[in-house]
Amino acid sequence: MPHLIIDYSDNLKPHADFDKLFEQFQGYIEQSSLFPITGLRCRAFASDCFHVTSGDPRYAYVHVNFRIGAGRTSEQLKQSGEDINRLLLDWLEPVNARGEIVCALSFEITQIDSGLSWKHNPVRAHMARH
Repeated sequence: MPHLIIDYSDNLKPHADFDKLFEQFQGYIEQSSLFPITGLRCRAFASDCFHVTSGDPRYAYVHVNFRIGAGRTSEQLKQSGEDINRLLLDWLEPVNARGEIVCALSFEITQIDSGLSWKHNPVRAHMARH
């Protein structure tokens, strides 16, 4: 872990640079020291069937779920949530400022119960060797 999973309305795709967001998020993970970079996974899925508010095609949404393993204090989670939310708002601001599309953002952190999660990650060993 951590995993950044994004669900967004397909009409946002031509307006938003997800690669840039992923790079910024990686930078945050590296500087935060709260989350292992070797577990980082970022992905975004466009929903081609969606309805936002009144159905106006200029309305879009992006929902972000940050999935993490246990082991951080409530204060650390709260601060990380605030930091990530700010990163997301900054990334989305130019999209909304252009006025071609209006995009709503929702963001949540999901902490996974370690007793109900199984992993195999050879990436850590590979990174250590290279």
